[in-house]
Amino acid sequence: YFVCKPKCGVFAKPAQLLSSGVDTAAGGASKAPVSKDKTADGRLWLGLAVKWNGKQGVVRYIGDVNFAAGEWIGVEMLEGKGIHSGDALGLPY
Repeated sequence: YFVCKPKCGVFAKPAQLLSSGVDTAAGGASKAPVSKDKTADGRLWLGLAVKWNGKQGVVRYIGDVNFAAGEWIGVEMLEGKGIHSGDALGLPY
């Protein structure tokens, strides 16, 4: 869904993220599902700086995923406190 360094990626529901309101540079491209530009409620968008579990990250993917229902957000963590490298269950996001 997005590309980042190993252990710098997480997926979260929109309600789990706090927006800083600051746009950042776009992340790496991938061959995976195409991301939406912003969440359904318009609160989060690609490149937005956010906090997840108190840690800084950047929104890199918004949309459906193959591991759960609903809208999910792919976040590249800035401090390497993530879980994966932008993929889930073998599918690059």
